[in-house]
Amino acid sequence: MLVLPEKNLSQVAVHTLPRLGQINFVNCLPVVVPMMETDWQTKAEVTYATPNDLNKAFAANALDIGAMSSFYYLQNGTLELIDGLSISSDGAVASVMCYSKAPLSQLNGARIAVPESSASSVSLLLLLLKELFGATPELVPVSKPEIADPDIDAALIFGDQALLVEGVWDKKLVKADLGEWWRINTGLPMVFGLWAANAQWASANRELFQGISQSLREARTRGLTTLFSAVVEEGVRRTGLSYERIRRYYTTDLNYEMTARHKLALEEYGKLCRKHGILRPVGKPVV
Repeated sequence: MLVLPEKNLSQVAVHTLPRLGQINFVNCLPVVVPMMETDWQTKAEVTYATPNDLNKAFAANALDIGAMSSFYYLQNGTLELIDGLSISSDGAVASVMCYSKAPLSQLNGARIAVPESSASSVSLLLLLLKELFGATPELVPVSKPEIADPDIDAALIFGDQALLVEGVWDKKLVKADLGEWWRINTGLPMVFGLWAANAQWASANRELFQGISQSLREARTRGLTTLFSAVVEEGVRRTGLSYERIRRYYTTDLNYEMTARHKLALEEYGKLCRKHGILRPVGKPVV
């Protein structure tokens, strides 16, 4: 069993090691499992948390380097991207889904339950509804969006919750896979998460920045090759889904590269977010 150490992101302390934030969601296990198999504590002080909590920690200067939502990276504007590594999809992602009681074109003014812990997914949904239908819904942030609430017209779900309702909610509701929706309309992959560092810290610690960046890329490679069985088994343990479904999630639904196409996709995402006034100063919520 993989046990992640918990750290207080607001704790004031003297830091002799670089402070690295790592998303603890199932989609990050190809990076997390190898990190836990390695003596990472000699290289960095690692904090595992949700994307939203890590975003807040970076904004508070409580982290130097690590994983974050692509939305926060674009919003911040003072971060140095770690090349060659992302949490993306190049088509249907299966784990970022919008389910609606009405056609998606009719969601203007609708109440949509959205997760509190995923800025990229929420902003992507808002962007697509505005760009394709001119719709401006009322977003209702909750810890776990549910469609059964009679006051909710649609729900955005992600991660293992989306995988768990696969084939169930589909039978009664209109659905949209946001990764597929983005790919169809842009021809590009969707970058949901990435790794970056505080630019000032990276400049002052160039060798360390490059070393940690390379270690993260190597962790990803090991997680998708020699440690892949351990990664899938941990995904099965966390979700209760079948080995084959989790294997397919990591090999077909998700993509962990950061190529020229991914960077172009990130630029397009930022451009459209700015076009629709979705990108806001750090500290200002998207909803």
